[in-house]
Amino acid sequence: QAGSPAEWSQLQCRSPGQSGASKVEAGPPPQPEGSAGAMPVIETAALLESARGVGEYNHENFLSDKKQRLTAEYKKMDMRLEQAALWRDDIRYLVSLTETKMGNYLLVNALFAAATVMMFTEGRLESGTPQWAVWMYIICLASTFTFLMCSVIFALHASISAQAFMVRMLTQYQRLPIPTSGDLDRARTFG
Repeated sequence: QAGSPAEWSQLQCRSPGQSGASKVEAGPPPQPEGSAGAMPVIETAALLESARGVGEYNHENFLSDKKQRLTAEYKKMDMRLEQAALWRDDIRYLVSLTETKMGNYLLVNALFAAATVMMFTEGRLESGTPQWAVWMYIICLASTFTFLMCSVIFALHASISAQAFMVRMLTQYQRLPIPTSGDLDRARTFG
């Protein structure tokens, strides 16, 4: 009987007429007695040990990458929130500029309108002034008062419109990007 692989291959290569031996049927080489059950156990143990080594390979780096990735995702979310807060502050500053300007116009025009009313009631022309000059004086004061009151009304309207536009921009168009549960799930690393 052939015990080594070299003897086994020599037995396969002989023809039936050579040295009285017939051709051996194909199959695995015979194993020595007593070692048939030990070989699969050793191979299984080696396979399990290598599988455990593969599972632990780079595990520490994976955990470190996981923490860094989560920190980076949270930092991106914070930066988006800060950016949106800056945009919202820009809207507030632009509207406050309009409101301040309209407030100044309102104050000055109200003072001019008060002066016009005082001139209308207490401002007397000298006696003997021609009638056409008195009418021109009255028309001039009335038109001044009318334009000043229109200016006051338009300043109030502009201030209220700017305030309403700011509220609309902040509530409809420039919302804070609050992360959803899907964003938070995508930030996690599974494994």
